[in-house]
Amino acid sequence: MGKGETYNKIVMGIIDDILKDVGPLLEANVKIQMYLAGKIDDGIKANGWTIDEFHRKCNQEIPQGESNYGPRRIRHWLGGAHDFKASELIIIGKVLGEDFFKYASEITKI
Repeated sequence: MGKGETYNKIVMGIIDDILKDVGPLLEANVKIQMYLAGKIDDGIKANGWTIDEFHRKCNQEIPQGESNYGPRRIRHWLGGAHDFKASELIIIGKVLGEDFFKYASEITKI
């Protein structure tokens, strides 16, 4: 189990405690954000990249005319509070060699 996965499990436990009184839709959204952040963090570390290297690789995949992904944005993603757009997950997945949409059934069980 990677450091990111361990962190993700710890955070998920804390999130579970905090969100006991929150509606199920918001709770599911927070869990999905944390899950994706952990997967992205694991992928960056597995490749031995820094955040700067990862953001440069992501920017090479962005269609012309869209805004770049800077290190600050990447850190926001890894913080687990970002609502990912499908286009972001496609680009991140392409860079990391992951299909983030295959986790949909896994995520709904969280």
